[in-house]
Amino acid sequence: VNDSWLQNGQTNVPVTEFKTNIQSTINICRNHSWPLTLVGPVIGDDSLLKAISNGNEPDIGYDRKKVMEYNQILKNLADKNQVQFINLIDNLSFEDFSDGLHPNESGHHKMFEEIKRLLDFG
Repeated sequence: VNDSWLQNGQTNVPVTEFKTNIQSTINICRNHSWPLTLVGPVIGDDSLLKAISNGNEPDIGYDRKKVMEYNQILKNLADKNQVQFINLIDNLSFEDFSDGLHPNESGHHKMFEEIKRLLDFG
């Protein structure tokens, strides 16, 4: 999610750079024969995610549509590289977030259960 935050209309990490970074990570794991699973982001209520000011830096914010775009990039790269992808974007409800961005205890529990189920840990 952090790669997709917006500041003055620009993403923190542009889409092309994000794709390159994820592909590089996949390549490094493959070169070392490390197992890899990509886990998609979660995002809450869009109305709580708009520009947030901390007083010291320009306003930054998040946009559900932009996060979903980055999630789709992860899924596409996982498919292309035959890597497992765990899609969490629709698994949490707005009530599962403490502030629209960070999952609360219920949200973390749902994420854990889905990841555990898909990784087949019992």
